[in-house]
Amino acid sequence: VIDAENHTLQTTIELPSIATLVLGRDGNIWAADGNALVRINPVSFETWTRSLPSGCRVADTWGAWNAGSLCAAYKSNLLYFADESKNKVVRYNIDTDELNASFFTLPDQDGEYVQMFYGAGLRVDPQTDNVVVTSTESGYLSHYMNNWIHIVDGTNGELLNTLLYEKYYWFPAMPVFPDNEYPVISISDNLSVGSCPVKISLLESVSDADNLSAAIVSTVKVEDPSILSARIEGYDLILSGEKLGDTSFSLTVNSNGRVETKMVSVHVTEVSGIEDAESLKIVASPNPVRDILTVRACVGAELTVFDLRGVAVYRDTMVGSKSRLNVSSLPAGIYVLSVCANDRTEYIRIIKQ
Repeated sequence: VIDAENHTLQTTIELPSIATLVLGRDGNIWAADGNALVRINPVSFETWTRSLPSGCRVADTWGAWNAGSLCAAYKSNLLYFADESKNKVVRYNIDTDELNASFFTLPDQDGEYVQMFYGAGLRVDPQTDNVVVTSTESGYLSHYMNNWIHIVDGTNGELLNTLLYEKYYWFPAMPVFPDNEYPVISISDNLSVGSCPVKISLLESVSDADNLSAAIVSTVKVEDPSILSARIEGYDLILSGEKLGDTSFSLTVNSNGRVETKMVSVHVTEVSGIEDAESLKIVASPNPVRDILTVRACVGAELTVFDLRGVAVYRDTMVGSKSRLNVSSLPAGIYVLSVCANDRTEYIRIIKQ
């Protein structure tokens, strides 16, 4: 892990048989390490390993021109990779921990010469979330003149279209997609900061139609730092009042070189120091969770878990600084944890496996 600002080594994560890695829509780094997928938290560098079924393996990279097949969807929390030994595309659902080892099979698998992956093998179209699959023909030599592009529905694996290259178009390396859209900042023009810090999720409030929100680089600058402090932690923008008054901040986002800036006016109604903000910090782990979700917050905080319909499925009150929620009976899926304390409510997305 290298700090890109000063080119210094931050830490080393031991993955002895890593083939490739990709940034997921969930904001985590996902690596292919032998017969497993490894999730890497880009802030804490904590890792979690998801073993693959016996015989299923992410295709290795070989040759200077071959990128890895592991790729991520842009509009949903899905990963795809090529299983070269079976000529199949495998899909992994990050939210539900479901793996479909036969999501899509390359056509023409019954003859003497079959279609097989070549180059990166597949990538996701950021506009449609369709999977673009590249293949060539087995048999070597002149067989490599036969190359196909398959457009596959990223949701159900249906083959939508097939394009056949002209002859003598050899060794396709990787599909790439033009960057047509600019990033969009969806933050109110006017904000009020009270006695509690305001946390704004940049994953939710900054978007780009053909790029991942997690890949957008954000910077913030305050007009009058004596009134307001602003900092970016991970994927969150945190605002804290220093003294009563009015000021503004500018949020600048860079998405693949396309830059947008928004000015936001801020009215500080009550002062809240940085020490206050740190003491109210909420942590919920592990996430994804299977059985016990440990929540760290202040004493007396009210905890509520909602499903995506907005129905409360679990409630608890913090009697200490740490609470253990037994969520083993909840169906797999996405939930929202609401933590309410001292007139402040924070929401954390929880993935139940």
